[in-house]
Formats: sequence, C-alpha cells, structure tokens
Amino acid sequence: MKIVFTESMMNKLSDHKLSLTYPPGTRIRLVQMNDRWNTSVKPGDTGTVTSVRDYIGVINMKWDNGSVLGLMPDVDEFEIIKEETT
Repeated sequence: MKIVFTESMMNKLSDHKLSLTYPPGTRIRLVQMNDRWNTSVKPGDTGTVTSVRDYIGVINMKWDNGSVLGLMPDVDEFEIIKEETT
C-alpha cells in the first residue's frame, strides 16, 4: 500500500494547528456533518474534544449522546461553545 501525502496533509503535519485550536476539553456544537453513514450525531448536538490527530486532520470527539464519531474540519461544520461568564 502506498501512502501519498497531499499539501494539506503536510501543512497539518508541520504546524499542529488543529491541536492548538481544539485542545482536549474544548466543547463543540455540530452545525452540519457530511456523514454518509447517517450516525446518531445530528446538527445541534454537543460534545467534548478528547484528542486531535493533526496528521490526518481529525478531531476525536466524545458526544454527549454517547457517540465517539470524529470531526473533519475541512468537511464538517461546527463551532466552539464559548463559556458563559456571569
């Protein structure tokens, strides 16, 4: 099997941008997911980042509904949930 690294993959390898932007513990709300397997994660669902795999561009998630489906920032649409200050 031959692995071919795209320019996008190389950029992710070099700067770890995802890890800096979405550290473990970051709360996320899903806006829209390109999910051809139709899993249980739906728009509006929330979850917590558990880890990031910069080298393939995936944010590993633990969704509040129990799913562990990861996010792909170049494909899926989501937002960081900002903590409310009182």
